[in-house]
Amino acid sequence: MRVRLNSACGVSARADATVPDFPQKWIMIWAKRPWWKRAFHRVFFCIFKGTIPKVDLQRGTFCEALGGRPKKIKGIHTGGCMLKVTKDLLDCCRYKRPDGPRVEVYLSFIEDFGGEEDAEALLDLYLMYPDAFQLLSTLRKIGGEKTAERLFVQCIENHRVKEEFVGDVFTTLAHMGYQPVEEVLYHRLRHEQCLNSDECVALLHFSCSGYEAMIREKILKYKNQHLFPEFHPLLASKIPDPELPDLLYHWGTHWASTDCNGGLVLGLALYGDSERDRFRQILWDPRWEANGVSTGTIHWTFTGMQYLGITFRELFREVKASAEEGTDEEEVGYRLFVLRDLLEHRIHSSAELPLRFVRMQESCEQIYDELENFIEWSICNVKEGYSDFYGTKDLLRMKMDQELRKDFVLREFVG
Repeated sequence: MRVRLNSACGVSARADATVPDFPQKWIMIWAKRPWWKRAFHRVFFCIFKGTIPKVDLQRGTFCEALGGRPKKIKGIHTGGCMLKVTKDLLDCCRYKRPDGPRVEVYLSFIEDFGGEEDAEALLDLYLMYPDAFQLLSTLRKIGGEKTAERLFVQCIENHRVKEEFVGDVFTTLAHMGYQPVEEVLYHRLRHEQCLNSDECVALLHFSCSGYEAMIREKILKYKNQHLFPEFHPLLASKIPDPELPDLLYHWGTHWASTDCNGGLVLGLALYGDSERDRFRQILWDPRWEANGVSTGTIHWTFTGMQYLGITFRELFREVKASAEEGTDEEEVGYRLFVLRDLLEHRIHSSAELPLRFVRMQESCEQIYDELENFIEWSICNVKEGYSDFYGTKDLLRMKMDQELRKDFVLREFVG
């Protein structure tokens, strides 16, 4: 059962479960307690994100006593089923753009526990601050059809995203399964010479049936060039051409600039198991720079890993095996750098996955256990300077702690 915390820091359930009302007798006993006891309980419940639903005393529940009624914040809709953390975010962003680490933490909780009311509030916030693109990542995870329709109406005009709105609007709508955006994307495919990442990633959520020849033309037009529209190759797996994977691999290995090869990396991964081994070769090949942070390639590499089900446990074992088989020391060192960059991407970026059909393969707890063993091995088997994973281990531990705390809230207060 997935749950969410409601506006009184309490817990409410989705459609597959319900939270029972408290007996009226208990409500009245609680309400008649001394003010200092009520104040203590109120603080206690808020600290732990609450264990009691916020509802009205006269309806047999705890509304007025635990925090009052919903309120309006600068015209943004707030409702009775909204998380308290969402209301805190709205308060935080009354007079400034939603940005910074504090906002990221709020969004992390909203993403895990939020529902339609929270999605509506985030959309209002995005419409107020259209350059706050990080809101879209959370919005697409919790929003429903109503939210998607509002986003479409407000942000799409003349088959394009309005200029003032920043971020992956098309991807968000496709991720939410909003069908009307499909025809808009096909219109873009027919009339635009170069598609951007938002348009190509969004198209991956649809069949593209009848547009295979057009996609093939857009990819092959730039065959073996150094610089090209980076994300056209993302759509390669939509084309029934058995020779295309070889072409993409050769293109990325010998011709493509590492400044724009992210589409080639993920495009090959999206072929599935038939390209799994070749994708692993790409990881360790310096010509691809699959761990490129400044170029953004690492984001598409990590997404491809998750799609193919390649775990860090496998990568640890592969690096060990290559060292024990006598692989050149410099090559082993490069593999370690790639591995560390991928781990830190998992930690720092919260590993945002842009595709609805891709899921995370491992928790930070699982990775941490494997990393401890890997560090012990590297101390004895790898040249000093290549094996500095201690900082990464500390970062991973903090991320693991965050994940476990959130999981504890879910299990302890909901069951």
